[in-house]
Amino acid sequence: MSILRRAGLALCLVALLALPAAASLELPVRRFVLSNGLTVLFLPRPQVPVFTGYLLARVGSVNEWPGITGGSHLLEHLMFKGTRKLGTLDFKAEKPVLDRIDRLASQMRREQALLRTGYGEGDPQRVAALRSQIAELEKGLKRYAVSDELWGIYQRHGGTSLNASTGWDSTQYYVQLPTNRFRMWAFLESDRLTSPVFREFYSERDVVREERRLRVETNPVGMLFEQFLATLHSGSPYGNPVVGWPSDLDTVSREYLLAYFNHYYAPSNLVAVVIGDLEEAEVRQGMAETFGRIPRRPDPRPVFTRDIPPTGERRVEVVSSARPQVMIGYPGPPPGHPDQYALEILAGILSRGRTSRLHRTMVQTGLVQDISADVYTRALDNVFVVQAVPQAPHTAAEVEAAFQGEIERLVAEPPEAWELEKVRRNLEADFVRSLGFPMGLARVLAQAEAFRGTWRSFDERPRHLAVTGIDVQRVAREYLTRERRTVATLVQKETTP
Repeated sequence: MSILRRAGLALCLVALLALPAAASLELPVRRFVLSNGLTVLFLPRPQVPVFTGYLLARVGSVNEWPGITGGSHLLEHLMFKGTRKLGTLDFKAEKPVLDRIDRLASQMRREQALLRTGYGEGDPQRVAALRSQIAELEKGLKRYAVSDELWGIYQRHGGTSLNASTGWDSTQYYVQLPTNRFRMWAFLESDRLTSPVFREFYSERDVVREERRLRVETNPVGMLFEQFLATLHSGSPYGNPVVGWPSDLDTVSREYLLAYFNHYYAPSNLVAVVIGDLEEAEVRQGMAETFGRIPRRPDPRPVFTRDIPPTGERRVEVVSSARPQVMIGYPGPPPGHPDQYALEILAGILSRGRTSRLHRTMVQTGLVQDISADVYTRALDNVFVVQAVPQAPHTAAEVEAAFQGEIERLVAEPPEAWELEKVRRNLEADFVRSLGFPMGLARVLAQAEAFRGTWRSFDERPRHLAVTGIDVQRVAREYLTRERRTVATLVQKETTP
């Protein structure tokens, strides 16, 4: 990082830290909506001749259904595989082969459907033969492919921080480039939103399948977390893993995922953030001439499915050779509800830092190796989650009992003033750090615009400041009850003498 850029970021941080705790932060953001419905946020930053381009699509695992789970994450991978113009030497020659692969994949799905039970007439050898044909055709397509062309173009033109990520509610793509490459970025990003090809689909699907194997199937903690969420959510698609269920990853087709893309990557479902040394007129014109040409499509269907209210404690165990662990979850209030911010303060009082309650009573006493309390805030719900690793010879049951005792003590005795102040300052420091780099600022603005209705709601410090000790006691009493909790335990497999 250049000295000039470091100085600019340092001045930004100093200015933010100098604000009074209750002061709202004003940013000169320009917001405009293209004719096709795509929202653009532009924040001028003339300190250095670079800009950050950040694109958020409101689609994640919460939008998926049986047959397409893991689709949002797989799409993220495929969006780097080129378009009709990019990543290919001859798309006209490539297209018939892609169509043939789709026809073979359709036949394979029919055979796989027949194999779901023992009553069908599906032929596993036929499935294997079709899979082999598809792999050979994809291998032959490499003569037309320009591998990783998008990455290469960005890197040759000074691009840094190029990446993407998928979560429960959104998928985002981002890069930082010199200012004079703004039009290039707008062209490349709008092109892959307009005419993606998803070449190498089935080989990339296998890559994601392997990612799932490493992240979950051979990782006891990943397996525990997956089962924890699946048990906690009794109806909501938040119970689906972001990486997808294995049976869906084994059977989803390119045609099926293209239809999913066309539905959820509608311009009205996208937010673009541009931060840097640019003029507003240049950004408006450049976005209109590139992103504005993406055809308007119907708004995606919203997700209405919710969990049923808890009717009693739920438990799940995962048997593994790994050391025991425990996860405890409690459904929270809807996003934006005042109780959300009281629960976030409560989580900080319990586990933020060495002076927190759980660290003093459970870590320093040797009951646990580590323990944390967090609020998982998603677009449609909140969940209060506790994770702990017992210290041998202590058990998960002892950890549960000790944690419940801390909640009962908090309900009986309000937190002290210094505890509230410490957590508020920690949360404010987290917020300031998130704004210290343009990429973090772009993420915060995009999330606020996409899920809170306006980018202006990105600063939530006043809501934390409004939380009192009585509020913390009340939410502990109302939300963190035995009958509302889900407990997932990693149980160590017994060894045979």
